[in-house]
Amino acid sequence: MITLNIDMREFTRKARQMGIFKDDQLPYAIANTLNETMFKDTRPQIIGPTWSAAFTVRNAGLPRAAINVEKASKGKLSAGVFDALGRADLAVHARGGAKTHSGTLAVPEQSKVRLHARGKTPWAKELERRYGKRAVRKTPKGLFVGKGGRLHLYFAFKGGAHLSKRFAFYEDFERRSVAGMARYYPKNIQRAVATAFGR
Repeated sequence: MITLNIDMREFTRKARQMGIFKDDQLPYAIANTLNETMFKDTRPQIIGPTWSAAFTVRNAGLPRAAINVEKASKGKLSAGVFDALGRADLAVHARGGAKTHSGTLAVPEQSKVRLHARGKTPWAKELERRYGKRAVRKTPKGLFVGKGGRLHLYFAFKGGAHLSKRFAFYEDFERRSVAGMARYYPKNIQRAVATAFGR
């Protein structure tokens, strides 16, 4: 997960420039600012434009289910968005590198296997049921289906895979979070001070 680390001295200095001297109200304002930024700016950016620019969206609900917010509080002045599902190797797509997995990867041949919102058709384990046990051949190179006297590759076996950097998670997180905090902080600090003084 990505988090924002806050230097309280900078917020205190800005608050004093605004004529505010109740430093004990700052944690409330900062926590509210962080949460507002994550929910209104950062998460919508990540699950919307950032996601669709990186991936073909077959399941519109997946980004919303995957990307959650870790909220800030008065005692924990950090917030972030994180991959709650951990199924799509999002962190690797965000920085590039080796795909995490256990065992051998069965990589679908896209001309034979259709990708859609619920996964792919057919799944590797469905080949025998769909085409018959005698038609399916498993070799060290992959899973093949015999048709018309020839073997057709459906899934290639690979020991690993390298994912390119395609998901601008870190860049968009920083850009939208910084802009959001600058926008929401003044009103939150004013609200906190007004509450403290009973106005």
